[in-house]
Amino acid sequence: MDHRRSPVLDRRDLLRGVGGAALALPFGLLARPTMSRAMEPPLERLVTVFLGNGLPSALMPAVSGPFSNALAPLEPYRSQLTTVRGITAVAEGRQGNGHTRGGASFACAKDYSGVHTKGGPSLDWVAHQATQTDTLHPTLSTGIYGAEDPHERMRIVHSWRGVNLPNEPIPDTLLLFETLFGHTIFPPGSAQAARHSRLRVSVLDAVLEDYKRQSSPRAPYGAETKRVLDSHLQNVRELERRAVALSAAEELEPGCGSTPPPERYHVLESRNMDYWDVAWPVMVELYVAGLHCDLFRFGNLMVTSGGDAFAYSAPGAVIENVHSDAYHKWPGTSSDAVMGLVRWQMEKVAFLLSRLAATELATPETALLSQETTLLIGSELSDPASHSRDDLTFFLVDGQQRLRPGTFNVAERRSDVDLYNTLLQLWNVEPGTFGERSRYDGLLPILA
Repeated sequence: MDHRRSPVLDRRDLLRGVGGAALALPFGLLARPTMSRAMEPPLERLVTVFLGNGLPSALMPAVSGPFSNALAPLEPYRSQLTTVRGITAVAEGRQGNGHTRGGASFACAKDYSGVHTKGGPSLDWVAHQATQTDTLHPTLSTGIYGAEDPHERMRIVHSWRGVNLPNEPIPDTLLLFETLFGHTIFPPGSAQAARHSRLRVSVLDAVLEDYKRQSSPRAPYGAETKRVLDSHLQNVRELERRAVALSAAEELEPGCGSTPPPERYHVLESRNMDYWDVAWPVMVELYVAGLHCDLFRFGNLMVTSGGDAFAYSAPGAVIENVHSDAYHKWPGTSSDAVMGLVRWQMEKVAFLLSRLAATELATPETALLSQETTLLIGSELSDPASHSRDDLTFFLVDGQQRLRPGTFNVAERRSDVDLYNTLLQLWNVEPGTFGERSRYDGLLPILA
């Protein structure tokens, strides 16, 4: 059998255009012989997902039975989830409160010296180092959030290269698009630069001539390569349109997202839940598109940050500040509101899971995206009122099925150090070397 490679686009190729524009191509355009593909190890991707303000342990799943109520959006994915209950977040520091300590411990589990930094590298960075990937971005973080205390960076930033080395999340859809897919460059001081948001030239238009050459009948690529290239360009064009529109608030209803938060909320990046509902799908689809193009393999997504304060309304509940008037009053009079907020977060997680499994650009490579991606999903608190960090629940997904599915109640006071070291076994990281070593008691029984 002849396995010699025919002329194809390489996954590290770009569509190039005027003004410095460049557009990454999907990993699926890398053609590899069937025999070689079968022998190659799968890619390794790890994304941590942070859910702010806490996941009350009373709402978390039982050992058996369906996910219901606040967790209902995850029910279609239950058979793929490894749910771990009973974890204690161990990170300690002299400053801050439960949100600070829980945020410092998430995906890190190291004591901290101040509210501005976690105490060490995060899971995604350690996995990146273990795999020695050379993607354009070592890690990438984004999400929806409105920090009440923006100086406490460990509440907001959950991807770190080490102490005082944050991988800052990208909160704006247009900035996220341009980080992933490039942008055109206007001369400094020009009228175009001054009116960039209104006169920007689409990166798609800038690379159009190169695209036409790649997809023309004279190009030496097969019909499937040209189909994927065309689908990719259309997908990126639509994402760019949505990113630009959201950045300018053009897709929102009149008034939606235009009301500034009360001044007493020291909001860093945010609008409100109406805005987040339309921004999250764009962020996720851009993020997944970046994974498709192998621009990065590790990072963090955030569905609000630790202790976020924002308004919430639902039938029978209108709350100005969910932090103080809902989560802090749990369970009491705020039960329905907190359940609604947790369900809202789970809907965002479910959308992420659905997009990882999507096959619009189905090729042997892109179809493997969900199979080669590992997720860790969790929060900073198990009881928002008391700020308890005991009995935390984490959800894990490993597309290669190296983790046992089901719900596991761990022994009393097993720490997140144990959980994270167990997860890092997927990347052959020496057990006990991640997080606070003195609090490591051994691996959890969740490895398949």
